[in-house]
Amino acid sequence: GSMAFDTISIQPTPGKGVDGATGTYNSPRGPVKVSWKKDGDQFSCEFEIPANTRALVRLPVPAGAEIREGGKPATQSAGVKPVGRDANREVFEVGSGSYHFIAK
Repeated sequence: GSMAFDTISIQPTPGKGVDGATGTYNSPRGPVKVSWKKDGDQFSCEFEIPANTRALVRLPVPAGAEIREGGKPATQSAGVKPVGRDANREVFEVGSGSYHFIAK
């Protein structure tokens, strides 16, 4: 049989008085850990995706923002596939593993 899901959606949403969050979700394939923070013009998001799982990451950053993952441009980072823009967010597809995105 198949597992409940193998694509996770990560969509941090800063808002009134909310400039960061940390949490863990115990998915059928293992824990999904996410931590994000907005500090002025900089937005950072760290997360872990379990094995045999993908994630769509929707980062709330302006068009043209410089987005890095693991210290290099996100478009050049292993396991990171740019998808495009959707409703004022940059969207990336990632495979299992640990990621650290920073946008300014």
